[in-house]
Amino acid sequence: MQLDLGFFAGYIIKAVGALFMLGGVAELEPFEKRVRPMLPLAAALLVLSLGSVPAVLIVGGKAVPAVCGVVTTVPPAVFFYKLIGFFSEDEGIIGNAPEVRRMSLRYRILLGLTAVSLAADIVNRFTGGTSAADAAGVVMVIAKVVFYCMLASCGFYMNSLRRYFDMTHGFREPPSHGGMKR
Repeated sequence: MQLDLGFFAGYIIKAVGALFMLGGVAELEPFEKRVRPMLPLAAALLVLSLGSVPAVLIVGGKAVPAVCGVVTTVPPAVFFYKLIGFFSEDEGIIGNAPEVRRMSLRYRILLGLTAVSLAADIVNRFTGGTSAADAAGVVMVIAKVVFYCMLASCGFYMNSLRRYFDMTHGFREPPSHGGMKR
């Protein structure tokens, strides 16, 4: 997720997200040892996020922030892609295959929007003051607006998957108010 909160805050948020990813893998590991290969992705994000701050401060320029933005976006994108693939492979883990498929579709759209936004950001950084930069800026704004809408949708579906996981494995009783029926 690329938030326009300033470069320092963005990398700190990504580092905190990496810690949550590590915690999520630790929670899933007792149920399935196949999630262990996802640990290096979360650890890589943590290291890259913390290492990007000094890299941008020390080296600066246009290229380093662009590279740091890309390399701190790829590990979580791959992590969640693998996580959703993991849930798709074994329907018993979540207990609701249609919900996993819906999440998978939304996440693929989110990945596409992320790629468009990153590409437009890079074009905008390196062609400043030109009509290409203006066009890239417009594309980036539109992609980010749709991205944030899809991010909210993905957050809703991830929470839904978490609730189905909890119910499947006996951590929580199904809601009596019919909260997750479609």
